[in-house]
Amino acid sequence: MCSWPKGGRPESPILYCDEIWTGIEYEIAGFFLYEGKWDKALEIVSGARSRYQGNRKNPWSEIECGGHYARAMSSYSLLLAGSGFLFDRGNIKIIPRVNNNSLSFFYSTGSSWGTYELTRTPHKTTFTLTPHFGKFECSKISLPAEKSKFNQMSMSIVKRSKTIPISEKIGIIQKDEQYGIPLIAILPRNLVTLEENEKLIIEIRW
Repeated sequence: MCSWPKGGRPESPILYCDEIWTGIEYEIAGFFLYEGKWDKALEIVSGARSRYQGNRKNPWSEIECGGHYARAMSSYSLLLAGSGFLFDRGNIKIIPRVNNNSLSFFYSTGSSWGTYELTRTPHKTTFTLTPHFGKFECSKISLPAEKSKFNQMSMSIVKRSKTIPISEKIGIIQKDEQYGIPLIAILPRNLVTLEENEKLIIEIRW
């Protein structure tokens, strides 16, 4: 928990100062991802996981105050930070922190889990979400805006190889107050519901 790289260690340091808690390491690594500092985050995670490779320690039991300690579940924050997938009461917000124009991530909500894909170019954005378990419902999807205006937007659901367009919807581009970046908020008139292995596809031309 503490180090004194320049010396000066107190005779009686604070409690737990010599212990290593992966739960704290993952928390700090997640913070670095939110700040866009991937090198720092990966350095911390690589150091933590190198201690649990199986040849010395159980890779499924990270030890703090006993085995299988719950604080190590803070590692889930790495997925949330890296994927930028936010879900709150039917509202999706994608704030990717990966400098890559083609992304694919796992997502999880209270009623389903699956994958989402996001492909971005200066002229086109494509978003695809596929639940692999449970029922997915949403009423609003916010994606990164490439420009201040869009030329065309399409939204559809694929069910059993049949594409069903969602014609009644609006798109609003505005700066996100929390993250300070422009997003396009897409609001379908009716609740979007997906069953397992169905797809939601959104295409935006800028």
